[in-house]
Amino acid sequence: MEEINLFTTRNTGNIAPASLKTLTRRSLLTGLSMALALGCSLPALAQEGPTLTVGISTPVNQLIPHSVFQGTMPWIHTMYDALVFWDGGPTPQLAESWEMSEDSRTLTVKLRQGVTFHDGKPLTAQIVVDNLTWATDPANNVTGNAFLKTGTFTAVDDHTVKLEFPIPAPQILTVLAVLPIMDLTSDIVSQPNGTGPFKLAEFIPGTSMSYVRNDDYWDKDRLPDVARINFPMYPDNASLMAALSSGQVQILAFPDFRQLSVLEGQGMQLVSQDPPGNWMLRFNAAEGSAVADPRVRTAISYAINRPVFSQLMTGGKSTPTCSHFPPASPAYTPEIDEACEYNLDKAKALLTEAGFGDGLTVEYLAGSVRQPELTGYVPILQEDLAKIGVTLAIEDLSSQALGDRVQQDNFQVAGDWYPWGIFDPAVFFIGPSFAPNNLSNFTDPAYLDMLTAAQSEVDQNVRIELYKDINRYLAEQNFIVPIGTRPYIYAVRPEVTGFGLDPFGMAFYNDVAMP
Repeated sequence: MEEINLFTTRNTGNIAPASLKTLTRRSLLTGLSMALALGCSLPALAQEGPTLTVGISTPVNQLIPHSVFQGTMPWIHTMYDALVFWDGGPTPQLAESWEMSEDSRTLTVKLRQGVTFHDGKPLTAQIVVDNLTWATDPANNVTGNAFLKTGTFTAVDDHTVKLEFPIPAPQILTVLAVLPIMDLTSDIVSQPNGTGPFKLAEFIPGTSMSYVRNDDYWDKDRLPDVARINFPMYPDNASLMAALSSGQVQILAFPDFRQLSVLEGQGMQLVSQDPPGNWMLRFNAAEGSAVADPRVRTAISYAINRPVFSQLMTGGKSTPTCSHFPPASPAYTPEIDEACEYNLDKAKALLTEAGFGDGLTVEYLAGSVRQPELTGYVPILQEDLAKIGVTLAIEDLSSQALGDRVQQDNFQVAGDWYPWGIFDPAVFFIGPSFAPNNLSNFTDPAYLDMLTAAQSEVDQNVRIELYKDINRYLAEQNFIVPIGTRPYIYAVRPEVTGFGLDPFGMAFYNDVAMP
């Protein structure tokens, strides 16, 4: 039987939207054409309402909303809608309703009628099918692309889409919640056409983005009060913090955790949700690696002082954990955290058992920009590891260089973080950290068998128990070592109300109100 890879390829973030409200349509004022420096967008008209400024530190160089990460999460929901919204479960968005077959292999979706893109083009089933097909191309970096690749997508009629899979697909609605629907015939890099509550007014790659309210938005109950959102891109966190303090920006996306107490002292609101994942150490488990032996990886785990990491590097906003599924996950197993400890004696004993009683050297790839919290903690870990005979050689790299080294298997240990942990547990295994073709090169056949069994189980209660068993297995193998929960946090000035996040950490601005 041909093996089917259900998971992501290697080339590759809770507050639900605020309560619905009915807003009076704004009258349009004088027309205003906007000339763009390095990319053009739809012409915009001046509108009544306040302007919101959201500062971001991750440069945005193109407007394709994939992959979903810190650079895209603040602005995806301005321009794009998905078929469903996730609010502890799927709720209608562009999809008005859906029906899953008894064997969880076929999903039939009924689209909302009357939805148009920003240029007036109607949303059709074929456009959705084209988006699903586009998402299966690994080059497009869509979360769950290899899982989607196993599916067959059909436009039954103008407003009905059928998705068929070879084995049960209980996580498909979660995947659809992070699949923005685009007009693929538009210039999706610099002048994209979406169905969202805001439309692009100006895009200067690496510098700024501006969006204006879409007064033809299909959901009249959630038509924004804000007329315009600007996203200036700042070169460093210090200048972004200063802009927030002075009022130049009203929202700061993903502030440095070490500055959160300062922001709270200034009266800023810290908006977050249940942490969907954890900070972690990623180990290269390939044969011949210094950390190929799970006993070595577990020894290093024992040397991590997780409470110190939480207090010093996150101001206590992170909860120390050894569980790969975070506490908000249905597959969380509390006994793993109950046994979690900082114990250098146990670490030393495991190293001796693994044949490294005389010590070893391990290379660690750090990223001061990409992972400032982990990078700040690593010297503490380095000192603790030295006490048990492990020399941690630290190399600090740029974000791009760090990512390239991991993708090229040219690493032993690297700091990172992972999301997706609080949704259907199957979703957890479509990302590059835990998929069978994971970045750690962990290839135990028993692992794939466990994932396949859990994926194929239709009974929800049985499935959850199988994923709890997988969580226990991950805690034994430790090719990924969790350190602490990693919430998504936005700093918001006190005069701004109604700002919310979805469970993925993506921002909603429909209900924002400002003086």
